[in-house]
Amino acid sequence: MASEEEIRMMEMMGLPVGFGAKKKDNSARANVAFEETRRKDVQPEVVAPPALPHKGETKAIPDKEAPRKPGLQMDSSDDDSEDDKAASENEAAHDADTLPISHQAALKDHMRTVSALSMDPAGARFASGGRDCMVKLWDFHGMDASLKPFRSFEATSGNPIRDIQFSPSGDQILVASSSAQAKLYDRDGLELVEFFKGDPYIRDMRHTKGHVAALTGCKWHPTEKSTFLTSSLDSTIRIWDVTSKRTQKQVIAVKSRQPGGKTAMTSAAYSHDGKLIVGGAMDGTLRIWSTNSTFLSPTHTIDNAHMSGAIMTSVCFSRGNNLLATRAMDDTLKLWDMRKLVKPISIVPDLVNFFEETDVVFSPNDRYILTGTSVKKDQGSGKLCIFDRDNLAPVTQIEVARSSVVRVLWHVRINQILTGTGDGSVQVFYDPALSLSGVKTALSKRPKQRAVDEMDTYSDDANRPILTPHALPMFKDDQPQSTKRRRDKLRADPMATRRPDQPLTGPGRGGKVGTNVTQHIMKGLIKDTMRDEDPREAILRHAKDAAENPYWVAPAYKKNQPKAVYAEQVYEDDGEEARAATKKRRQ
Repeated sequence: MASEEEIRMMEMMGLPVGFGAKKKDNSARANVAFEETRRKDVQPEVVAPPALPHKGETKAIPDKEAPRKPGLQMDSSDDDSEDDKAASENEAAHDADTLPISHQAALKDHMRTVSALSMDPAGARFASGGRDCMVKLWDFHGMDASLKPFRSFEATSGNPIRDIQFSPSGDQILVASSSAQAKLYDRDGLELVEFFKGDPYIRDMRHTKGHVAALTGCKWHPTEKSTFLTSSLDSTIRIWDVTSKRTQKQVIAVKSRQPGGKTAMTSAAYSHDGKLIVGGAMDGTLRIWSTNSTFLSPTHTIDNAHMSGAIMTSVCFSRGNNLLATRAMDDTLKLWDMRKLVKPISIVPDLVNFFEETDVVFSPNDRYILTGTSVKKDQGSGKLCIFDRDNLAPVTQIEVARSSVVRVLWHVRINQILTGTGDGSVQVFYDPALSLSGVKTALSKRPKQRAVDEMDTYSDDANRPILTPHALPMFKDDQPQSTKRRRDKLRADPMATRRPDQPLTGPGRGGKVGTNVTQHIMKGLIKDTMRDEDPREAILRHAKDAAENPYWVAPAYKKNQPKAVYAEQVYEDDGEEARAATKKRRQ
């Protein structure tokens, strides 16, 4: 093996020092991209000085302290000592400054609001769905700085996407649209299963084999790979198995105190240990079931958790399963303690919400709660609001775009925050020092210069060039200019300038017999009386006209044809005439 000096000498002489293509250095490109995507309103990081101990108080200094990763330090148990709580309070300001929000990149491909977001556990791919009825798949390692998806498809024709979820293993994608049927795809966007729809004429929802109304959400079981749930407007939450598409495993039929006994289930979720299911309903009631029960009645019911009639857009458990956050269209965010569900711990009002899919999520370290706000068109910017988990105290508010913020996703592995907005874009927040891979990898790649004849099967590029070579001047035939003589000659030709036939407006027009619908119907209604007519009288009716104006036979035999003599009576004798009259009377 060559030494370092020999390798350096070979490079100076221009000789190859290894086999294969030389790895490209994208560090310069990445630095430029990071600088272009830096948010202008970000203040430089200020590290707070350590708190000094009070007079007469000593503070133990550990011999060696493990380095702490800002913004991702996991909390300990709820029974921490008072010293640990004080230390965490002193570090709160520093943690708020080190959130991965210093840079922002926009991924724009949807035509309408992005209403669904999900990322695989590895953080390499994510799926987005919108109210344009399209599902788009994005690959961070396959994208370049153009930030375009590698696959686009319409899950259900004409139905907006309500929710998308990657499976815990990352190999399947569950899609819930506003139809009554959920669909399952592989990670490349190929359809695997379409689950059945129930019978809408069965009144008892527990006896139908599927949903009978529009879906509102879907969630995978955190530990069982093949189990997921769906919520719907038909007042049910159904638990499915991916191996059985014809019917669900279990049905949670929700009973309401409202007239009719039903209410729309607008959101549902599993706890992180899979032992609880929470459902938010249109009647403002929050219901919690144990997965070990028969689901006949909820184990916990919180009446008037939110305003009745206001859609509960999202429910989410904390990582420790001891807290529950709810978001509704009554413009509030509420935090509940699972040990005491009598009333919420904290309430944040005046969080404007116009969308039925507005999210609320916990941060990966369980220290923050994130949600978005809505704005009317061209009347301000939607904000990403980050609150402290303990008391919902505001930590920061970020103006994301000139539209509403609907979906929020904070991935634990790559430490990046994704938001779906009302203008059809996915905004990715990251920090080059704190985040790993993700959009950083895509931004460091130069956009590929595509050839004219390059065709991508899985792309949905609206800017693809249209190939029309015969429209170019070099392929056009030389056409001589028309002259007056040639034009007059064409006008005189009856075949070249044949006048189109006039439309028929009545019977017998233009040498043709036409008819309309009314005449066609009347032909069947009017009785045909030809059988009752005397053929001799029908012929003699034209005798006078034939004698005065002969046209066919008579002129040919005019000179030698004898005069026609017709019989004056039909019957040979009087008895035959009497018998015929008697026969007519009998009929």
